[in-house]
Amino acid sequence: MTRTLARRSRWTVRFLSRFVVPFAFFSFAGCAHDAGTRNDSEIRAVCTQLVLDYAYYRDRADGPAVGSLFTDDARMTVRGETVVGREQIEARTRSAASGPTTMHLISTIHIRPEGASRARGTSYVTVYVAGDDEASAGVPAPVEGFAIVGAYEDLFVRTPGGWRIAERLLRGVLRYRDES
Repeated sequence: MTRTLARRSRWTVRFLSRFVVPFAFFSFAGCAHDAGTRNDSEIRAVCTQLVLDYAYYRDRADGPAVGSLFTDDARMTVRGETVVGREQIEARTRSAASGPTTMHLISTIHIRPEGASRARGTSYVTVYVAGDDEASAGVPAPVEGFAIVGAYEDLFVRTPGGWRIAERLLRGVLRYRDES
């Protein structure tokens, strides 16, 4: 089983480093969270940047930065746990600083504007988790495979301060087969 997981991990890392990661770090400079967006393509760009920023700041356990992406009364549901409000989302993110190392890889972002001040989005996510006890300075932490492959289902709204995430649901899509 360990050998199978190691093969999967090597394949996944090669695939992601060639195809997914280059897209995930693409930036829509100059339009992030812009309150003055006027057309569908601008709305898509701003909302896409919110999705990418979440992954970046979440992996750094930066609570205030993650919180700034959400509305004051936002709802976020991850693995059956729902937190409500920017402050709870910040606190949940800050608490991850003492936990395992994570890497959220985002791909296939599809944003659907619903007028000038609202949009829905779906983005695929693969999350890898490694225990901090296995990581050392400058050496990548070993992982057995992904923690979850799923999709974020988001509701974005335009606020006076710019576009924000009002609702986020992480829906699991794939899992490993039971190899026992």
